[in-house]
Amino acid sequence: MKKLLSLILSAVLIFSVFPSMNVEAGDVKKQAMNAYADILQQYLTAEKLIEELGYDVWNHFENSGLEDVTPPPKFIGMYLGDTCDEVSYCIKDINNDGIPELFISEFEICTYYNGKAVHLERDLGERTNSTLCKNGIVEIWGHAAAYCERDFYKLPKNKGKLKIVCNLGYSLNGATNKMTYHYKINGKSKTISEEKYNNLLKKYRKPVKLTFYDADSKAVDNLRNGMVSYPGQKKIIVKDGFQ
Repeated sequence: MKKLLSLILSAVLIFSVFPSMNVEAGDVKKQAMNAYADILQQYLTAEKLIEELGYDVWNHFENSGLEDVTPPPKFIGMYLGDTCDEVSYCIKDINNDGIPELFISEFEICTYYNGKAVHLERDLGERTNSTLCKNGIVEIWGHAAAYCERDFYKLPKNKGKLKIVCNLGYSLNGATNKMTYHYKINGKSKTISEEKYNNLLKKYRKPVKLTFYDADSKAVDNLRNGMVSYPGQKKIIVKDGFQ
């Protein structure tokens, strides 16, 4: 009889705890989508102001008309200044913690942490691109004529900061005209062969397909209601990189 009562009590506890956990997870997801709607609206506001007032795309943030537009200008400025395209976005949970992330082109990645949207900081220098790969790995890479650096990150569950997995890169020695390849993991770097570099690149860089949607006021409203897109919304399928 005692064993039966124990089983009944255990069942009651399971059914009383887990529904509340699901409700809480659902609430956080809804809060995240609402926060992302705010960010998307900020992009649309900046885009509209630039179109209406005719700002020089590289200097428009010096104008006081955009002083209240957030997130930080480096995100909006680089997106509009570099591409001048319409804003598009992708919503995807990359670490399976129930909280989706927001992607805007290759320039911005956001997650929701501690009750607010968090911009996942990276080096957003010139010629910088991003790629979402299998196993939740995010590749951030920058390049020029004589070098290339590829950082691979993961976003730990329920965290607001990317964690470095490894770094791959190469550089051209101007004096010898030879290419040098390197691999860095756990803070330790070593020179490797071109073959080893290519094998490691193949191991980590496995791009996944993403669907981006054109942003507009209806999209913002949909995000506030927990919906990623609406019927007939223009979309872009990206197979290799964010865009």
